[in-house]
Amino acid sequence: RKSIPDPALRAFVLTNYDQRSQEWKIPVGTLVRELEQIAGFDVPPNGSASSSSQYEGDVFIIHGGQSRFVRHSYMDAISSYFPNHMLTTIRGAGHWVHAEAPDDVTALLKRYLDR
Repeated sequence: RKSIPDPALRAFVLTNYDQRSQEWKIPVGTLVRELEQIAGFDVPPNGSASSSSQYEGDVFIIHGGQSRFVRHSYMDAISSYFPNHMLTTIRGAGHWVHAEAPDDVTALLKRYLDR
């Protein structure tokens, strides 16, 4: 609890830990080793994607209203990379919206997939 004092973040992290085997369900070593590559994705200064980096399929983005990671100023870049996106916001949830508001996320996903 000292390492991760935020209860929502701690709950999210623990979804990746198997208490029975006392092991991580995810490849932590690989993530640590490749973190620079994973985090190194840069959006060009003009914010627009080349056609080779666009995803033309449907994309559903669920944004936590308290998150700092999806800002209005990013919408042009998001639209450029994902031209067929739909964005919805869950007010009061932060970045780990699926851990903070799981029932809301599930309901939104069901509604989106049933469309």
